[in-house]
Amino acid sequence: MAVTTSLAQPGELTEITGFCAKWLTADQRYFELRLAHDPTMLRERILVARDGDTLVSTVRLFDIGIRTGGRTIRCGGVGDVCTHGEWRNRGLATILLNEIHRLAREDGYPLTALTSEYHDFYRRSGYECWDRRGTIFTLRDIPGAPPGSVRNIDFTGDQSLLREIYSSWTGRLAAYPVRPPEFWTHHHEWTALYPGEDHSLALTAGNRAYARCTSHGGALRVIEFGCLPGTLEAGVRELANALVREAVSRKGGRIRIPAVCTELTAILEGHSYKKEADNDLSLMFRITDPAGLEGTSGGHSGPDAPFPPPGAHFWETDGW
Repeated sequence: MAVTTSLAQPGELTEITGFCAKWLTADQRYFELRLAHDPTMLRERILVARDGDTLVSTVRLFDIGIRTGGRTIRCGGVGDVCTHGEWRNRGLATILLNEIHRLAREDGYPLTALTSEYHDFYRRSGYECWDRRGTIFTLRDIPGAPPGSVRNIDFTGDQSLLREIYSSWTGRLAAYPVRPPEFWTHHHEWTALYPGEDHSLALTAGNRAYARCTSHGGALRVIEFGCLPGTLEAGVRELANALVREAVSRKGGRIRIPAVCTELTAILEGHSYKKEADNDLSLMFRITDPAGLEGTSGGHSGPDAPFPPPGAHFWETDGW
């Protein structure tokens, strides 16, 4: 029977979340909560492939923005790319990717992006790697920190603080993901409903720096970081020390720091006894409409302007 592709209908969403749970690395509740609470999710842009009545492949698009070159670029995030084990190596994922790229361009997204370790596969669909290398430190000591200097983030009461820190820190970067107004509310709902290991640590130091981490993949992984200007001693050092203690207690002293978090990296240099490059997961991007990227590369303009702009990095976040 011929395989057919289509946009998912509302009545198919439960089946799709169960399918993703079976063939990806999270449980069904994770995917259900993303559908219900992720403000970037485009429920009308979930594609499915079926062999008769059997769901055999799926992919989705979500809405994000990248701030760079003095403007915000609409970017279609590509996620939950998965195929039934018995239907793999038949080109189904490529067919759905081609269709999601067409829809992204039709919807006005000049760029699509995804995170993956399967670089060769996505390069065949026109993707390039965005430099998002990090460093894994294995740490040897547990430094002290003044009592009360570091506390857990309250995603209800700290929303304005987090927005201020995020805006201040990202304003110094060549490119960064735009946070919609409801992002922090979403994260609060998310952690309350899905308090799993993957969303296990969120700390702020002196209300001047913060970090969100997961403990996935054999290391404590910093997935987001921000600090106010001039806080290397006043907040970042205390925050780094707290992360070291968590890494030692949870993951044998292993902590992953994205390349963009230069302030944390500088501090952890003194605590490590081993450093290794962490290049597995990369942010990959595909230009769907070159004209939509004009003027985004530090003074360069036109369809031949380099993208991403020099010095642009990203860090790992939930849906960025």
